Order: sequence, then C-alpha cells, then structure tokens
Amino acid sequence: MPERRPRAWLALAFALAAVAFLGDWLTGAEISFSPFYLVGIGVGTWFAGRRAGVALSLASTAGWVGAYLLTGQRYSRPSILYWNVLRTAEESLAPPDRVLADLNRQLARTIPEARFVTACYAVLEPAAGRFEYALAGHNSPLHVRGAAGPIDTLETAEGPFVLNELRANVFEWRRTVNRPGTPVDTTEWGITVPTVNAYYDPSKNEMVFPAGALVPQTFDPAADDAANYGSLGGSWAGHELTHGFDDEGRHYDATGNLRDWWTAGDSVHFTEQAQLVVEQFNGFVQVDTFHVNGKLTLGENIADYGGVLVGLDALERALQRDGRPGLVDGYTPEQRYFLAYAQSWRGHTRDASLRTRLTVDPHAPERWRTNGPLSNSAAFARAFRCKSGDPMVRPPERVPQIW
Repeated sequence: MPERRPRAWLALAFALAAVAFLGDWLTGAEISFSPFYLVGIGVGTWFAGRRAGVALSLASTAGWVGAYLLTGQRYSRPSILYWNVLRTAEESLAPPDRVLADLNRQLARTIPEARFVTACYAVLEPAAGRFEYALAGHNSPLHVRGAAGPIDTLETAEGPFVLNELRANVFEWRRTVNRPGTPVDTTEWGITVPTVNAYYDPSKNEMVFPAGALVPQTFDPAADDAANYGSLGGSWAGHELTHGFDDEGRHYDATGNLRDWWTAGDSVHFTEQAQLVVEQFNGFVQVDTFHVNGKLTLGENIADYGGVLVGLDALERALQRDGRPGLVDGYTPEQRYFLAYAQSWRGHTRDASLRTRLTVDPHAPERWRTNGPLSNSAAFARAFRCKSGDPMVRPPERVPQIW
C-alpha cells in the first residue's frame, strides 16, 4: 500500500494542475484543495480567479501558446484575450514609450543630485543612462522565446485545451533541459507577454514591461499625462528603474556584474537613510498587532519612494515641454499624479491573508505602499495643502534623504 502513495499524490497533483483547463464543472472540486482558500481569500474570489486563469492560461506555458498564435495558427478561445491584450498594447505603444523614455532620462538627471552620490558619480555616470526596457512592440514573443528553436515544432491539435496546455509544457521543459552548453540569450524575458507585471533585472540592467501591464489602470491612452505618469510612471516604471539603486540593486554595476562600486562614504550615508525607511514602515500596523516588517520590505519601499519622486520630476518636465493643461475634474496635474499613483494600488485582501503576507512578502501592503512614500513627499503636501502635523506630513528629521 505505501508504494501507491507517491503515485496517488502525483495523480492528484496532475489533476489539480489541469483543472483550470478542463472547465467550470471541475472548479468547485479544486476549491477545497486551494491554498488561497485556506488563507482566507474565499470561494468567490478563488472561483473568479480561476476563470481568469483559464482566459490567460498562457502564463503557465511560458508564452508558447500565445507565440504560436502570432504565426497564424488558430488555437482556442483563451488565445483571443491574449491577442486583444497584445493588440491593445501595440496600438498604444507610442504614449507609454514616451512615458518610459521620459522616466529614463529623468533618472539620468536625478542620479548626480542624489543624496548618496559623491565621488562614485564618476562610475555612476555611464550607468545612469543604460537602463533598458522591453515592450511588447519592441520584442515579440517569437523573439523572446526564439532561442528554443523553430516555433513550428510546438505541436497543437484541435480538441481539449488541456492537451495543448500539456504539449506546451512539454515543449518548454525540453527547451529548459537542453539549455546547458548553449549561448545565453540575453533578450529573453522572465515573464510572458500577457502578464500584468513588470520587473527590473540587475544582472542584465534591464526593465521589462509586457503588454499585459500596458492597459488601464496601469496605462490608459485616453487619460491625461498626469494620470499616466502617476500610475505607469510613478508606481511602475519609476519603481522598477530605482530598483537599480535600492539595498540590493546597488551592488550590481552597469553591465550587471556583482561588484561594490560605491565609495565607503556613500554606502554609509545610504545605509543611514535607508534605516529611516525601515523605522517608518516598522511603525505601520496593518492587522491587529501585526506590524509591517520594515527590513523585509526595504528594497520595495525604497523603490516606491524613488519611483514617486522620479515620476513626478518627469511629469513636470513633460508639462514644461508640452504645455500645462487646465484642471481635469477639478484637480491640478500634480494632484492627479498623486491620485493616479494611489489608485494604482487599489485592492482588497482579507486579514487572514494579510497576516501571512506581513511575515513573508517583501512588498508592504498596498495601503502603506501609498501612504508611506507620499507622506515623505514635500510635493504631495504642497499639492494638497497639507501642513505640519497633518497625518500625511512626516517630521523633516524623519524623512529619508535618499533621492
């Protein structure tokens, strides 16, 4: 009997992995085994999430299904949503490209003025402008995954979607195991095109924005610049760019090598100011007596703060270049920038899940990713006429002087 247990466990694991691709009639059976259900997300949320997972199931197949769609192969209904996301990003590529380029240039101007930079600026100067970004319109999925071989070797067939999902996973597995001994593909993305996320990779000194991230509420081609610079610029692009100078990213040089290129004095000053961020977030109480872990979330908190400041500076230069509009819905561009930044973090998480996140997640809860950096911003206080002593105005001596 014990010999059958591994087989039974593998069969169960395979069945649970396949449920999302088999239809709604099996979703209810999966709920009872869901780790999300166990930490308090709830049946309704989990069920809705699984339906969305079916629609964008490409994320679990390393993008091969979506890439194959671009070759003209009619695949299945889930690919339709993938195509819509990609098409939407391509149609509106120029505006987000301009926002990202403005952020890149603004960071290059900000670095020489950063509080932690002195003698090491001679090393920083050639690095500041070397941030790269990849958009869906610049690198197609075919290019991103091109190192695996001809895409037409991915076999697909009419019939159950789950079987094509399985074929795509086999294809990706073979690509992975055949990698050793081959040249490193530095153009490959770490996430798929429909993924609603972005990242900065210090080992390649690159920022990646897939098509899935370039849709409302992250970026809206119909919105004004202030709103887009606040959401895409502040909470996304600015955040990812400044990761290159947080407590971890600063240890990598312009070409992605792990090297300590800061002066001793700059490192000491940065560490002292970073400790103020740690203390600030340690003071935030999220659930009952559970505090945010300022040390655990330090890198993300520094990136959030830097993103807010760099994004706003980029907006101000854009307004000087393109002209300053009037009020929109009664708000100034600066107010709309901060409102858009705050709205980009909208969400709802149950207390049970938050308690777990506070102990293991390097990201602070969304509430503090908004109020934390904004309460350190003098520009935010000016925009909303906050005065000393207000809840969103921290004493000057407790405000980190990093950027």
